Amino acid sequence: MVRAVITLEEVLARSPADAAAFWLVRQDGGESEHDDLIFEQWLQADPAHGQAWACACETWEGVAALDAEDVDTLRKSSSRRAWWLDWRSAVAASIAAVAIGCGVLHWAPYIAEQPRTQIASLDDPASRLRKLATLAGERRSFTLEDRSVVTLNTESTLLVRFGPAERRMTLVRGEVYFDVAHDAAKPFVVESAGSTITATGTHFEVETADESLRVILVEGRVRVVTPLAGKEKEIDLLPGQQLLASRSGVTVGKADLASVSEWQNGLVSFHDTPLSQAVLELNRYATGKRLLIRDPKVAAIRISGSFHTSDLRRFARTIAEIYPVRTIESASAIELVLRGRLPR
Repeated sequence: MVRAVITLEEVLARSPADAAAFWLVRQDGGESEHDDLIFEQWLQADPAHGQAWACACETWEGVAALDAEDVDTLRKSSSRRAWWLDWRSAVAASIAAVAIGCGVLHWAPYIAEQPRTQIASLDDPASRLRKLATLAGERRSFTLEDRSVVTLNTESTLLVRFGPAERRMTLVRGEVYFDVAHDAAKPFVVESAGSTITATGTHFEVETADESLRVILVEGRVRVVTPLAGKEKEIDLLPGQQLLASRSGVTVGKADLASVSEWQNGLVSFHDTPLSQAVLELNRYATGKRLLIRDPKVAAIRISGSFHTSDLRRFARTIAEIYPVRTIESASAIELVLRGRLPR
């Protein structure tokens, strides 16, 4: 579907909160060089725009975590118009309402994951801002101005700012591998899910989802600062270690380093993994038909092996050859069912 071309005047006619909500919904629908240009011009027009954007981004993370029950509630409460359009409007209205109440936040370009986050204005010539993102099924590597390389996995968004004293990243969603160029004078800081990871030159991965965080250190050394029991806890990781942080606590253990290189090569491995979890992981990469399981017996089947993330049909066919299941393909999904079960 072709989207209408927007102008800076149209966006400036909105209140800062409404415009921030508009940008979130529009950017979630896809990337556009024209939109990026208008977006940056809008940010530069008024410091209040950045403040509204920072708060709206924080709210958007909560929206992204909506489960099926939440979406169904929105659908049932919609008006006679198409419920999807109403849902997007409801989201925008909710974000705008919250953004209005975020006046205590300092202006932060693109996002503030926590109220204490300070990010300079676009009017500051010492700050260089960049937004990196991937769509479903996409993996991309970007070389930053300091020669660091960041590789984004499927449906990931990373916000980049280079300042005079540090290199600061904000991982909004998804999974990113960082190959950091050494610069002891300018620490490389990654913010995500309420935590910060600091390095000077190293290789590590960060993944965030559902207010949880995973950090895997491949090489070098990083320090993670994460909230724990109402206080900030500093944890130094060593190569081969991973940190898991969520509302339930923080743990440090041995990392699966093979998985880090696998996803960068379009692969994913499972080791005695319930089929339901494998399907959930592979659906992250879906660009067309998604995998579907409705039978608890099928969901409980445990599988092992390495699979291509770009070909879900091939995965389903392989599983059907090895395990007692078969596939039923519809217009929107590839369902895995027990052999012998009649189609619905």
